This record gives sequence, structure tokens and C-alpha cells, in this order.
Amino acid sequence: MNDDWKKDRFGAIERNENPMVLTKMKSGYAVIGDTQFLPGYCVLFAYPKVGSLEDLSLEAKTDFCEI
Repeated sequence: MNDDWKKDRFGAIERNENPMVLTKMKSGYAVIGDTQFLPGYCVLFAYPKVGSLEDLSLEAKTDFCEI
């Protein structure tokens, strides 16, 4: 498996090239964790992309946290 998508995860998501994406959600993308510390480990990437949860608007932050 080519790991080039790891260099630009969001770009790979937008190009439909990120094999770890489970689904698009209201507040971002649910993806399978690259490293499986626990079987089934998943992460939610906020979308639009932000540097920190605090960078989201109150509405977007609420959507992200209510999942």
C-alpha cells in the first residue's frame, strides 16, 4: 500500500485517496487510526480543518463534541 496520502491527509480525503476514511460526518471525517493501540481505534478530523478545537466556532465546536 502506498503511504503518500499520509503526507497530506486532508488533501487525500478530498481526492478520495485516504484509505482510512470511514465516513463523512456533520463535523468532519471519521477515520481509522493509523496505529491501532486498541482494536478499532478511530479519530474524528474536524472539517473544515483547524489547528485546535478552540479555533472552531461555537456551533462547529458543539457539533464536533456532540457525536
